[in-house]
Amino acid sequence: MGLHESSHNKMEPVTSENREFRFPDEISLLEEINVPNEVAETLLGQIVQVDIVPEEQAATRQVEPDEYPQLISPDGTRWNDYSPMQVSFRDSQGKVWRIPRHWITGDAPVERHICYNVTSKHVFYESMVFPTSYDLAEINMPPRVCRMRGGQSHDDFEVRISPNHLVSVYWEGYDCRWRIPHKWRRRRIRLPQTEILTAQDLPPEVSAKFGGQIVTVNYHPGTMCCMQTQYRFRDDQGSKWPVKIEDCVIVGYGDAEEHLT
Repeated sequence: MGLHESSHNKMEPVTSENREFRFPDEISLLEEINVPNEVAETLLGQIVQVDIVPEEQAATRQVEPDEYPQLISPDGTRWNDYSPMQVSFRDSQGKVWRIPRHWITGDAPVERHICYNVTSKHVFYESMVFPTSYDLAEINMPPRVCRMRGGQSHDDFEVRISPNHLVSVYWEGYDCRWRIPHKWRRRRIRLPQTEILTAQDLPPEVSAKFGGQIVTVNYHPGTMCCMQTQYRFRDDQGSKWPVKIEDCVIVGYGDAEEHLT
């Protein structure tokens, strides 16, 4: 990747910091980032030291030829590429595991859900778009899987729904079965009324047609590929339009009507 110009001085890489972090009490959250149950059970509600590597903006320091990813300026100078915050911990055996950044920053959006009860068990398949490779790394997928699948769409996500249990989502690839955060599923949202869409600077014809309608959107809360405060929906021509999350209501997940019976 090219870099047009830079006047930065050579700097040292960002240094990590250690911080205490209290792990959630719900084992499903640890299962969703592919931490083995025997490790997850030792972490529930516990305060553990985590290692935090801060976010690093692109082109702020020169790098060596063997450091990747990198940017190269016209004069051949090599600069660091952007790197998001990374959070990790070591289990009792010394193995390193990642956790999502938003567990530390607490900046995942609040969404308005319609609640309903599921009365029997269902297993079905639906399509979903993976977030970025950085986000796949946060749920402890191997580097090769992250590189190959980041941002890609697949039609074979297995969704399991049963009474008194959280929804669980799985994906099989590279001879392994991975747990996927259930909040990464596509959403069916009810858009706000026409006047609210118009006030958010959508064209009048789009606002008039889609105001109050239910549309399907891709959304991965807390990830790098999605905005913190807005969904984006497509019109009939495929153009994307942002709409404030706080003005929408989730009416279901997936590609079609939820399995309710």
